[in-house]
Amino acid sequence: MNTLIHKKQIVTVIIAMYNGAETIESTINSILEQSYKFINILICDDCSSDNSINKIVDINNSQITLLKNDTNIGLSKTRKKLLSSVKTKYIAFIDQDDTWKNNKIERQVELIELEKCAMCHTHYNFLIGSLNTKKTIKSKSKIFYKDLLCGRLPGASTVMINTDFFNNLSSFCDDRYLDSINDYVIWLDLFRNSDNYSICIEEPMMNYLFHGNNLSANKLKQLYKHYFILKNLEKIKFFKLIFYVLINFTNKIRSYIL
Repeated sequence: MNTLIHKKQIVTVIIAMYNGAETIESTINSILEQSYKFINILICDDCSSDNSINKIVDINNSQITLLKNDTNIGLSKTRKKLLSSVKTKYIAFIDQDDTWKNNKIERQVELIELEKCAMCHTHYNFLIGSLNTKKTIKSKSKIFYKDLLCGRLPGASTVMINTDFFNNLSSFCDDRYLDSINDYVIWLDLFRNSDNYSICIEEPMMNYLFHGNNLSANKLKQLYKHYFILKNLEKIKFFKLIFYVLINFTNKIRSYIL
């Protein structure tokens, strides 16, 4: 790794936290153990009622900045607050119960700089805690705007974005879309009206832990949100809209067992 280049490229990792005491230490440790050392960790606590904040304080690391909401505002608005606080070129996303392979950030920075692209994602391991099962979720080698319209989305906690390619964040900051798939709105903003794309590291670099017990209901909810965004934000006409939603539904059936 060319240290002289990467010293200038600090990566900010953002975490929206709510009642994450059971898992947040593992998540943060997977960040601090990265081979790439130029990392800031920005956490915003959304009025947790458990021991989450004390877990962060006990880690006592200068790379961590902890923000606190005065009232509970939800995941999407908390992530909006985090994004507005970031000043670095690169932003990486991770949820409070996910973990990374220790060379994820290093490989992503190198690949984004090589490709000069807007985003980098990876394959990931999908872990269902209640069933003690694991499935590797693979992604396309490159994701373009049309792929996003079809619902071919990267795992959110695998993504690093290059903020040089932001058109604006007006759509993400619009409260009408904050209860939808908020990461999806960011990806659309990066790729809309351009040839921008996300490049994939084609091996699992993240472990995603699913706590729920109703995968089918979760996927149906995501399908509705996908429909809502395409109709209201992207202004997709009816027949194309149905086409994209059907492709998304088909892809979900192929990826998981309903």
